[in-house]
Amino acid sequence: MDPGTFLETVPPFSRGRFPDFDAFTWTGGGTPGAKVLALAAMRALPADPSVRSFLPAICVDVPPLVVVMSDFFDSFLRENDLLGFALSGAGDEEIAGAFAAAPLPASLVADLKEIAAGVPRPLAVRSSRFLAEEWGGSGGRIRAARMIAGGPTGLPGRLESLHDAVRHVYASTFFGKARRGLEASGRSIHEEKMAVIVQEVVGSPHGSRFYPHISGLLRSFNFYPLGLARPEQGLVQMALGLGKSIVDEGVAWSYSPAHPHVNPPYAVIGDLLDQAQKEFWAVRTASDARSKAAGAADDMIRCSLREAEEDGVLRFLASTYKVQDDRIVPGVEEEGPRLLDFSPILKHGRIPLSDLLKVLLRRCEDLLGEPVEVEFAVTLPEEESVTARLGLLAARPMRLSEPFVDLTPGDLGGGDVLVASESVLGNGAPEGIRDIVYVRPDRFRSEQTKAIAREIEDLDRELTASARPYILIGFGRWGTTDPLCGIPVRFDGIGGAKVLVEAPLPSMEVMLSLGAHFFQRLIRSGTIYFSIEGSGRSRIDWAWLERQEPRAETRFLRHVAAAAPFLVRVDGRTGRGLIRHRP
Repeated sequence: MDPGTFLETVPPFSRGRFPDFDAFTWTGGGTPGAKVLALAAMRALPADPSVRSFLPAICVDVPPLVVVMSDFFDSFLRENDLLGFALSGAGDEEIAGAFAAAPLPASLVADLKEIAAGVPRPLAVRSSRFLAEEWGGSGGRIRAARMIAGGPTGLPGRLESLHDAVRHVYASTFFGKARRGLEASGRSIHEEKMAVIVQEVVGSPHGSRFYPHISGLLRSFNFYPLGLARPEQGLVQMALGLGKSIVDEGVAWSYSPAHPHVNPPYAVIGDLLDQAQKEFWAVRTASDARSKAAGAADDMIRCSLREAEEDGVLRFLASTYKVQDDRIVPGVEEEGPRLLDFSPILKHGRIPLSDLLKVLLRRCEDLLGEPVEVEFAVTLPEEESVTARLGLLAARPMRLSEPFVDLTPGDLGGGDVLVASESVLGNGAPEGIRDIVYVRPDRFRSEQTKAIAREIEDLDRELTASARPYILIGFGRWGTTDPLCGIPVRFDGIGGAKVLVEAPLPSMEVMLSLGAHFFQRLIRSGTIYFSIEGSGRSRIDWAWLERQEPRAETRFLRHVAAAAPFLVRVDGRTGRGLIRHRP
């Protein structure tokens, strides 16, 4: 949807219409931002026959919202003379402090007062930018969001929280990461236009906590597919509570929409339990000076799974580990550690959520005309006869960090191929890599993997400080918690590695553990991961590596550097990848 169509089809905000907060409206002038335009297009989905076919089990909607258009942003900067300071190079905290002390435009204050007084439910205040989402770079992934508690709170305190939230979203435009993202795209910060979304939070009250049963992120492509899944089948990530667990912390249950019954490929049940979600985020149901924690930026609170079980929520979402049998059983009727695997829904069909998500993914792709990322939240019924609700919170084009690469089986051959595999995770063609750190095959010992990890982390610090991205080659599973199954590096300890290569040994063939926190961070960073199999076209040219003069050599490692960057190519759709050395 374009801005002109938006203004023609979406009604303006009108004071005096509350307490009914049941529409999609806007106030002010200027642009609504890319996020709002996508949500406006998605208003057609609840009436789509393919979506309506899931009634009465699940209803779909776009939760009520008011869009604060971008002209208010311009007025706020101009009336408070903030632009020069915001562009002066001040730190994020200084910028946030200056914006927090500045008054909002009078007309906006009147509108926010109406919302604060008329909407008793918790509110989410989020950004909707013009340039950031348009070009889809790193600035487009900055989450400037605040949560405002609902409940019978006093109007002055609630209104103050709403003002603070809007000012924080405005300030986030000039935070360092957002500025760097725009600069990398060739855009000027002067071109940026910020709109703000004030939207009802999807969820249910549980004592002092308000939260959805499920928050989720739905993607068209998954270049780190699990098991039998294919990249084009997409990815779903789900968590209990607010979506902060997924987007900010990387903690989620991940699965392919085509294979909802398949667990992430953990080696043992213990790993599955260790890495599963154990805490969740909620909004306070009431907020005042006494209930909000000192220094808290908003009304979000971190809660434990025990609290969710006390709320009666885990019976919809969890399984139980039977220690005596060393197995997972669905539900929470038996005693034992809880596993948040959404089994009652994904494996036992309490509601047809997986089928609905597949439909929504394709329909959102049709509406936006390209691959998408969709954020959603679900509340489940207490009784079988009541309808579940799925709220669509955001949709945006899934901009690929790297273009698609086409590789055929024949491309994996040739005398200049250093590494080749038909089992590669990731996509694209990272450039500018001249360095390789590898574990020497003749020095590797399973009982020495902890010492190897320490040496790798030492070299990583040196290379990172010198801004030298590198390829890391080793044996067994990277990031394993079991030193006998691979090299137990921390993700932070190999942050400079842009490509990881897992080589086999005759005595060591282990399965990737994609559900672990290590691999979740690998996925979020876009790191390429080569798995070298013992047969087929997979190979590493160890002889070439040994012929190179080392820049550094330790007890277990060699660091070599090439005169020209390596050619790295990964076809995310087929899983083929290669690394070529150049003359």
